[in-house]
Amino acid sequence: MKTILTMVLATMIISVATAGQAETNVHKAKKKLNEKISVVLNEDMNQSGNYFYQHRITRIKEDLKVSFYVNNDQELVLLRVRTDNQDAKAYIKHFFRYNTIKADQILTGRAYTFNLHLRYKAF
Repeated sequence: MKTILTMVLATMIISVATAGQAETNVHKAKKKLNEKISVVLNEDMNQSGNYFYQHRITRIKEDLKVSFYVNNDQELVLLRVRTDNQDAKAYIKHFFRYNTIKADQILTGRAYTFNLHLRYKAF
């Protein structure tokens, strides 16, 4: 009986260690995705003839809450943008429609939300 209890306890410890490692991998994948979104947003905003230029928007200073889903193809699908600024909301919708961002496989099948500090000023 003592041997069986030890085996069960060992299995539980291994499961907890594996779960902890999976959480760490998820955390790393989220951090990497956040950085990737930031890079692609900055590239998009810094292009000549960008969305803001095309729509004659000279300045935006807005905080948004963006929710998205990672589909089976590991692509981000916009779910919701929370802001009162309609120009900022329209830009984020446009951005997700025309930019494909891939997430790590470990993030597939879940929804995520991040806060975005959107700042744009035409020169």
